[in-house]
Amino acid sequence: MTDTINTVFQRYQQEILQELHQAFLTQNTSLAERVNHDTLLKIYGQMQYHLGWVDQQLRPTDGHPGKLLRPKLLLLSYELLQQIPLFSLCDQPCLQLPR
Repeated sequence: MTDTINTVFQRYQQEILQELHQAFLTQNTSLAERVNHDTLLKIYGQMQYHLGWVDQQLRPTDGHPGKLLRPKLLLLSYELLQQIPLFSLCDQPCLQLPR
């Protein structure tokens, strides 16, 4: 049973992580964002720490990426209902970050 649950919860793991990582890319920054670049880096660093991507000194780590339970449950619910989501997988970071 545990193996089955783990398999189900891993189903969208890579896609969710990929979209979360994409959300942190700041290639197309505006002037206001460039002015506040240091502040943004600190905030993004705290968010990345929260997600388990960096350690307390904001150095990359290979630790557990976090539960990502909310986006997984949402996608699995849509799958169970055999419904097409009203939003794309690209919108998943908004489900994980603002808690």
